[in-house]
Amino acid sequence: MRKLLVSVLTAGFFFSGFPLTGFTVASAQQQRVSVPRPFGLEVGKTTEEEFKKFVIKKGWNVVASGYRIIRDDITNPNVTGYQVKGLPLEKLDSAYFWFYKGKLMKIDYRLSEDMAKSTFKTYYDLLVKKYGPPASYQPPNLQAGEAIWNVGGVKIFLYVPWVSTTTYLQYIDPELNRKADISDREVYRKITAQKAKNNQGI
Repeated sequence: MRKLLVSVLTAGFFFSGFPLTGFTVASAQQQRVSVPRPFGLEVGKTTEEEFKKFVIKKGWNVVASGYRIIRDDITNPNVTGYQVKGLPLEKLDSAYFWFYKGKLMKIDYRLSEDMAKSTFKTYYDLLVKKYGPPASYQPPNLQAGEAIWNVGGVKIFLYVPWVSTTTYLQYIDPELNRKADISDREVYRKITAQKAKNNQGI
């Protein structure tokens, strides 16, 4: 199984996700909205085996897969990722699906963006229409744009750096994501400790 690079949005060494900045507005949790199920997949519930069958059924293509890289050549066998092509989603460049111990932890879309940040604005409007106002929002006006929803136990992040040709849209199960980050730290400590022990004679 090939190594699959961790999301470029991973901030720092072990933290996954976006910076929680921006001002707070009315939360989507206050409205009656359905749990997010992009293409019928649900973070926190869909299994890795169900996902593989789903990809075949949809006619999508897995172009890369592997364990999440923690750092250098150290990977976490508890976290598996798949880069998938062929999804019918407007402005989509690539899509990544991450699993922690066989359960869908994160869906990560990379969308092509322009200088006017029209992709971010279009998806923001679509998400507001479907899930209501975000829990926090920072418009991309001479700064990075960001919106965060908390819907049915799922975190939705829409993010665009100020200078970027990519907008990022993620659906995350917070508990599985937290466990995966803890697992990263444990695996890293164990492997680096073993390497240090093996190099005592140097």
